[in-house]
Amino acid sequence: EELFAGIRAFRRDHAQVRFKLFDSNTFLLLDALERQRIELALIRTPFLSRGLDILRIRSDSFAAAGTEQYFRHLPADQPVTLKDLNHLPLIVYRRWEKQIRQTMEAEQLCPDYSCINDDARTSIQWAAAGLGVALVPTSVLPLAPQLSWRLLAEESLTSDLCLVRRSGQHPSDNAQAFFRTFAALYGH
Repeated sequence: EELFAGIRAFRRDHAQVRFKLFDSNTFLLLDALERQRIELALIRTPFLSRGLDILRIRSDSFAAAGTEQYFRHLPADQPVTLKDLNHLPLIVYRRWEKQIRQTMEAEQLCPDYSCINDDARTSIQWAAAGLGVALVPTSVLPLAPQLSWRLLAEESLTSDLCLVRRSGQHPSDNAQAFFRTFAALYGH
């Protein structure tokens, strides 16, 4: 939602600009940014922020998503805890595995990871195939509207969507205008 609102705002004054998108994970996009292969990146926390100008576009809570079979025993109208999910096969994006594991171990729980992967979209695809419950940021949920889901009660599990550029770089006029547009909408 916020991403496309920002792009529409940018396009109002820069209709001639054509976008070249490179779809990858946060770490590969940061590497491309460092190597000056791209000027801007839209990435998710956590990441090392040193040397970056960062605009936080949105903060997402986490949700558990899967086929209905995994949620029959859980209330539909309230958040669930990781303890509620402890006995279920969990599907997690590798970058959040440690944080989820530590949160569960602090509650003396032992996570049952059926899949650890490198992309939240992969987590959603596995969940849609009925292979377990994906733990993902809520903004990923529209990718699989057929899934059931519950918000996670653990407030420590969040992820921010950020637009970043290298600090001190001299980007193109269009990249500067794009960053300024988002700064005007979402900057603090």
